[in-house]
Amino acid sequence: MVANLQKKVDREEASAVQARRHAELRAAQERTRQDRRVSRELEALSESTDNLVSRVSELESVTLRSLATAVAADPVPRDVDVFLSYASPDKAVASRLRDELKARGLDVWMADERIALGSSQTIAIDEGIGRARVGLCFVTPAYIEPNRFWTKHELAALINGRKRVIPVLAGLSFSEMQDFSALLGDRSGLSTADHGLDEIADLLARSLRGDDQDD
Repeated sequence: MVANLQKKVDREEASAVQARRHAELRAAQERTRQDRRVSRELEALSESTDNLVSRVSELESVTLRSLATAVAADPVPRDVDVFLSYASPDKAVASRLRDELKARGLDVWMADERIALGSSQTIAIDEGIGRARVGLCFVTPAYIEPNRFWTKHELAALINGRKRVIPVLAGLSFSEMQDFSALLGDRSGLSTADHGLDEIADLLARSLRGDDQDD
């Protein structure tokens, strides 16, 4: 009787072990199927993202050429001293620099106060660059972010429009600026690591007044 009971226990244990193995095998097969499905979805998403990036880049290039051509070809009276190019996250500090320049008698074009609600940003910036004597680029880590649209386009339009472009660096080295843009890195500039905003405004105002005297 004991022997029969032991055989029954052994059979039940063997059956339970076999059931666990089958369950583990099914779970492993299901994980494999899920991994393959996720892999296919990721591949499809990657391809879709690449196509989107390509279309956006093409659109940016067309917009850039249009903006640069308009600035270079359209002779607009230079009635603004400075076009201030900045990244949106730096608006507060850029506004302080604008106020310092205004306090020294310079007329500054800055998007936050020059573009009216409902107006075309492209047209307004085009006109602002065309009217300005000098382009002032407030170059920060945010300014050189790869996906930053307007700063790249403003910089290209300023350079292609044959403007005098002065970089003012904040939180960034000149070598990092050089890595971002060789054309901008070739321009002599100023840095908040060496001067306060009031000193930078003094130096800029002095330089622009020197241009007036040369004229």
